Amino acid sequence: MGVVVDTEVVPPEERFGLWAEESSRVFEPMRVTCTRRHDFRGRATSHALGPLTVFRVTADVSAIHRTPALIAASDPHWLQVSLQVRGHCRVEQDGRSAVVGPGELVTWESSRPYTVQALTPFELLNVYCPEHLLRPHTDDLYALTATPVRFGGVVRGLLTEVARGLDTEMVNGRTLRDIFTRAGAQIGDASCAACLGGPSDTFGRLNTPISCISTTNRNFPGRMGHKQAEVYLASPLTVAASALAGVISDPRELIA
Repeated sequence: MGVVVDTEVVPPEERFGLWAEESSRVFEPMRVTCTRRHDFRGRATSHALGPLTVFRVTADVSAIHRTPALIAASDPHWLQVSLQVRGHCRVEQDGRSAVVGPGELVTWESSRPYTVQALTPFELLNVYCPEHLLRPHTDDLYALTATPVRFGGVVRGLLTEVARGLDTEMVNGRTLRDIFTRAGAQIGDASCAACLGGPSDTFGRLNTPISCISTTNRNFPGRMGHKQAEVYLASPLTVAASALAGVISDPRELIA
């Protein structure tokens, strides 16, 4: 984590100028406007999450504008997914408009003009998703920018598609579900489940001090249940190879 801009480091009369200049440099080329420039307050931190970048932004009432000229000058080609933590913002893109409040999600993308107007002092988490990670679904996702994201519906849709694949994807005439279950795999419903620890009856939870290899993203003590359990983090290929071998294994040894 690192602070990428903080207006507190300059005198009050210089704060909005710093915010406008650094926002265009740190986030993407944009024009920043504000009706009250004196003693403007804003702060942003940046967090790397694999190929994603997460910004935590707090600022006073203001607006950002991405114009055709700015897009022509520089376009990073990414989708921004914003979770409103505090305050209210209006997002406008392609003739659509959405006002979001605490706990609500909205998106916008860098390749077309947009305006994000903070109606109140605000705090938000903004995830920058490179376009190449979204293919082949970019057109569908971009058609939904500046509309409230129905999080539950999106997640259910994704999980339904994954579950359907277990019964529709075939290898040598057998479904993936059949192959996995015959090999002794237990298939649970998609959820946070063991990754988050959960109650003692959670599917996959480590209730005893055993060793586990997992594709999850955290392994501090107690993350998946028992505080003395040993959790090794690895790629899906490594986990699959290890499941076959019974010990942590290199998947390259199984790939022809």
